[in-house]
Amino acid sequence: MRLLLRLLVWPLLLGLSVLLLLPFTGGGTHWLLARVPHFAPLEVEYAGGTLAGELQLRRLTWSDEDIRLDLRDAVLELDLRCLWRSVFCLQQLQARQLDIALLPGADTADAAPAVDIGAAAEDLVVFPFELEVPDLYLSALRVQWQGGEWRQGLLEGAVSIAGSTIHVSRAVVQEARLQLADTSTDSGPVELPEVNLPLDLQVDGLLLQQAGWDIYGWRDSLSALQLQGNWRNTRLQLDSLQLRSTELGAAIAAGSLDFSGQWPLALGMDAFPTAWPQWPQPVDRHLRLDASGTVASLAVQLQVGGEVSTAAQLQLDTLSPDLPFRLAAELDWPGQLELAGFMALPAELAELSLVAPLSLTVTGSLAEQHFQLSTAGTVPPYPELALNLGGRHRSGLLTVEDMRLGDAASSNTLWGSGELRYGERLEWSLALESGGLDLPPVNAAVDGHLQGQLQLAGWLAGDEWLATLSGVSLKGEVNGLPANISGYGGLGSDLVLRPSDFQARLNGARLLLHKPREAGGGARLELSVDDLGLWLPGSRGGLQLQALPDDDWTRIRLAGSLEGLALEQVSVHAGRLEGDYYPGHEQSALQLNLDGVGLGPVELEQLNIDARGTSARQAFRLAVLGDIEGRLAVAGGFDQQGRWTGQLEATSLQTPEGTWHLSEPVQLAADPDPWRLQVAGHCWYYQQSRICPGDALLGATGAASLEIYSGFDALSAFLPEYLEVSGALDATLAANWAPGAALDLQGSLQGRDLRVTRHFGAGESGSAHWESLDAAIGRGPGGLELRANLFAQQQRRVALALQLPTQREGDLAGELQLEGLQLANLAPFFPGLSYLEGELRGGLALRGTLAKPLADGTIQL
Repeated sequence: MRLLLRLLVWPLLLGLSVLLLLPFTGGGTHWLLARVPHFAPLEVEYAGGTLAGELQLRRLTWSDEDIRLDLRDAVLELDLRCLWRSVFCLQQLQARQLDIALLPGADTADAAPAVDIGAAAEDLVVFPFELEVPDLYLSALRVQWQGGEWRQGLLEGAVSIAGSTIHVSRAVVQEARLQLADTSTDSGPVELPEVNLPLDLQVDGLLLQQAGWDIYGWRDSLSALQLQGNWRNTRLQLDSLQLRSTELGAAIAAGSLDFSGQWPLALGMDAFPTAWPQWPQPVDRHLRLDASGTVASLAVQLQVGGEVSTAAQLQLDTLSPDLPFRLAAELDWPGQLELAGFMALPAELAELSLVAPLSLTVTGSLAEQHFQLSTAGTVPPYPELALNLGGRHRSGLLTVEDMRLGDAASSNTLWGSGELRYGERLEWSLALESGGLDLPPVNAAVDGHLQGQLQLAGWLAGDEWLATLSGVSLKGEVNGLPANISGYGGLGSDLVLRPSDFQARLNGARLLLHKPREAGGGARLELSVDDLGLWLPGSRGGLQLQALPDDDWTRIRLAGSLEGLALEQVSVHAGRLEGDYYPGHEQSALQLNLDGVGLGPVELEQLNIDARGTSARQAFRLAVLGDIEGRLAVAGGFDQQGRWTGQLEATSLQTPEGTWHLSEPVQLAADPDPWRLQVAGHCWYYQQSRICPGDALLGATGAASLEIYSGFDALSAFLPEYLEVSGALDATLAANWAPGAALDLQGSLQGRDLRVTRHFGAGESGSAHWESLDAAIGRGPGGLELRANLFAQQQRRVALALQLPTQREGDLAGELQLEGLQLANLAPFFPGLSYLEGELRGGLALRGTLAKPLADGTIQL
């Protein structure tokens, strides 16, 4: 019996020992893995290692009727201690690629009997074993289902599987992408597929970096997405969703979405857009968005706070191919809203302000939209204006059906309608009518009120365009004088007047544009102004201009005259203009002759300007006779890039004090974009004096310099007749400027043996003598700083230190010191002091502005 027991037990023990030792050897592991397909739907390709240690698998595939998993190039390490609780624990799992395919049911293609949707939704895939992976590294993951796909790059995290539950306690995913596509070719309403995940996916912490999506053609991306939630069958629950985009900003959201039926959803989001430089300051960077309903009937509400608040409601059917919608939005704010704080406006509209609310309603679809906008505001000289604008838009056409603008008193009204067609060619038409409208404040000297109607039309295609004006009938008064504007006209990109008969009489001026519809009738353009003072305050005089084009507009004869013109320091007794302009490349010529010209203290008997040339080459000559006699001539031309180069010829100018010479030509150049003029350095000579401008660049950004080596008497032409200054003068000056930057100015001046004489009439005069003057100007931390010292009898008598403001209305700051100043030296400015003797001592603090300087201090006599 004992022998029998030994014969039976020892072979059993030996066989059991062999089985227990198999996982600890490579051959045994390979043998065991080869047996797996006989017991489970697994396919395993062994690459190396052991089950009891680190195992390398070339491929591991799980497949059943609902799901297929394909893991490639995997390295896993099994924790055998977990087997006692029937769980596969992998201390690590690394793989190059994991593909998961959610397979459609076998009866997908056939008509299926009605089923209980709720019951089907709970049909979950059950994994045959539990799995825990505390350290998971996947280089790439792809999940596919009917109508969609999820792809991603590197995944690092911790995952466990039990029954139908996949639990992700932590995960960091790189470059994830979600794609949902509708393969249906039906042009009718979109039939949303049911996206049923037959698992219970629970996510405690998931971070997606550089994530993107393509959801039915909508493509976008995020720099980071962090979420917490779960997905079971068709229901996705987002407990927390945090989004971050480098360009757009950040958002926090929570809600739910059911991927069945019409995809019902409920979502709330707080968005914080990026602080763009263009973001309006009165608008908060906090947007609240709430969405509810279904994808077929989506209701969205938007709230934006701040000084300017926004409330918007959107109803949208995203399943219909034409995307029908209704949008209602309202902007609100306290008081008046200055639009200049939001956008750049022309100077005429700088004071435009709106009064709340601004309402906008838009209804329609992708094919056509109808809109209605209403608001109110003020802009001088129109108080309490109300605007109502209604119209529609469809592909290539914007129509304004009704535009109404008016004030509360109905003294200013404007109605309009029009169309704008856009595409390769831009076309527009606009009809305007007014029961009365005050003229806009374009010119402070012109005030009036007009009523009537007009029509505008035109088109633009590339560099070619046409603008026409028709049905003009405006009447009223301007500056108390009758005004009448009527007719029609047009002008093209070739600058050729189209058939026109346009006349305007207002404010003492007359304008005529006439071109018959039939050829050979002769066209003419005429402008006459009886009194320029009615248009430019402080001016006077009259002018007439006339242009007579040939029928083919190859030649335009120009003629004009002016009489009794005066504007500030410029006056002209009489003038004549005549010439011929050829729009082609033929030689054009224009002559302007002025008699009795006054330029401040300079009186000229005649001033003649002669301009000749073509579109490529031009020449200009200026001849003067009077206090200054001489001629200036400039010639130049354009190159293929539109750059103009030329030169100012050498010349001489006679003045009462002597002759100034420009001994060499001066090179000139002008660039079109951005416009700037370059002037080469040169010198003007007068006796022993010379004035030398350096190389200059004149434009929005530029630089210039000047050197003077002269006597003060050389500058007498620029001084009043009653003032004489003599002595030696040396000065240098350099300036640089740029938009948005303060003027950079540096300079110095030295004067020696200065004598100032002022003539008061009746043989009386007063003189002052100074041994020297030293002055310097430069930019300091607070602006331009001026320092000057006057010396007499080998001692400093006057010292000035002054800081000039960067803006004209800015504050002055400085100090003036008097140190033994003789009263006689003030005689040119205060004649009565020439009979007194004594000296002044003390100091004054300078303040105020350039327009109103003030001084505080003590001066002793």
